[in-house]
Order: sequence, then structure tokens, then C-alpha cells
Amino acid sequence: MDTNKHLGFTIKIKQDCCSANPRTEWDNLAHLWCWHKRYDLGDEKPSWAEHWFDTADTGDSIYDEIEEEFRPVVIEPLSLLDHSGLTLYKGHGAHQCDPGGWDSGPIGLAFISRKDALKEHNCKYITKRIRGFCQKVLDAEIETYDMALRGDVWGYIITASDGKEVDSCWGFYGYDYCLEEAKSMVDTLAPAHQVEIIEEMRKSGPVIIP
Repeated sequence: MDTNKHLGFTIKIKQDCCSANPRTEWDNLAHLWCWHKRYDLGDEKPSWAEHWFDTADTGDSIYDEIEEEFRPVVIEPLSLLDHSGLTLYKGHGAHQCDPGGWDSGPIGLAFISRKDALKEHNCKYITKRIRGFCQKVLDAEIETYDMALRGDVWGYIITASDGKEVDSCWGFYGYDYCLEEAKSMVDTLAPAHQVEIIEEMRKSGPVIIP
């Protein structure tokens, strides 16, 4: 837990250990398919894809079948670093923190199908703008799932100067984003709380406001 001060309020940032799984509890545009002997990762795959594992083989591979079945607008290889936790990243190679590739390597792929992209934009053709949008969505969904795997999901608790808890919220992906949202909430709460303090003081007698 980390503690910050802002406008006289105390903000406590805590890891959210009960956050939702973004791949099973959110609506997603992309498909994240992963194969691992020990971990159940990514999205549910069709039965014909269950037997694939070594996605580094890009010859007569799963890519060909996905191209035929889904005609993906964008597709990216996925790899996993398994060392003191799990880290998901794009690419076939070893992770930069593991140049020897002892604890990292290919695990799957991510893609957005042509059908889903057209439905999302309610159109009949894939344009450059739509392709660019899909790439951003794919990258964001990979990043979000990586945050979930790394435990980079947070919540905040805000207390006033009198120790009273005035607000809390959970499920923020990224520590900095959580702290930013907490400070924004304090900016909203501060004026009303000051009025509340003055009203309490007035009950005890005249209040002189400089």
C-alpha cells in the first residue's frame, strides 16, 4: 500500500486482488489465443485450434487456418515471460529482460477478425482508418491483459484530515492512472468538505474565515 497527500486529504493506493478477468468478464473485439501446458490463458478457442502449441512455426501453421477462417484485419504473435510472475508481450522472440530466452518465448497470437471489425463499424469494407483503429484496439487489449497478469490493477481509499473515509474505488489498470483518478476525485470533494467543516465549527460558535 502506498500513501499520498493531496489538498489535505490522504490517498491510499492498494493493489486490487479481486479485479475482474478482462478476457472473460469484459466485452472484447480481439481474440487472444494462448497455448500453455500449465496456465489457462487468453480466450476460449475453437476445438480445431486446441491442438496447436508451437506458434513460432509460421510456415504451415495456425496462421494459415486463422487467415482462412477469420480473415483477420490485424494479427500479432504473443509471447510470455514466466519469471517471478507472468508478463505478456507482442512478438516471437525472448523478452528484453530474458535475452537468453530461458523463461520467455512464444505462447500464442492475437487478432481481430474481418467480420467483427465490419460489425463494429457497421460498414462493408475495411479502410485504412478501420485497420488503424483495430491495431490500436488490439494493442490496448494485449496491454490490459498483461496488466491483469502482472497484478498492475489498483484501487484507492481517500480519507479527510479528520480520518473519515470519504471515497474509494477499485479496478484501475495502471498505478499512475489510479493515483491520477484519486487526485481528481479529491479536487471534486475538497470544496464540499471544507464547507462541511465550517458548518461543524459554526455549531460550536462564531467562525472567522480569513
